[in-house]
Amino acid sequence: RFLKNRGMKVHEKLPELSDVLARSSLIVSQGGAGLSNAALLVGRPHIVYPNHAESSITAAKLVDLKLGINIEGKPGESVPDAVEEILNDPDYISNAQAEAIKIAGSGQFSDGLARVTERVFELID
Repeated sequence: RFLKNRGMKVHEKLPELSDVLARSSLIVSQGGAGLSNAALLVGRPHIVYPNHAESSITAAKLVDLKLGINIEGKPGESVPDAVEEILNDPDYISNAQAEAIKIAGSGQFSDGLARVTERVFELID
């Protein structure tokens, strides 16, 4: 209620991730595998504040590929700075979009239900 009374949009129920990603220019998270992969699939650059070893590895790879920025260990002002950097450097956005196209073209995610169903039937036989 505190935030709502001050005019902020507050979700009583979590919005669908696909809807949020579609409306977002970039993603800010702790760098978990699920959200990081979802961001890549839709071509969004990522600001990561890793909080464990796995997300540190993810952050390092995103930085290496210029798909994101790691703000671990930086002062609180680093989030606005990272947002500015990503939005003002077209390489982050074009790299993320190119990665999404590459992933889509790989066929790894095409007709996943059919592939899983086919494999289940193979295992049953």
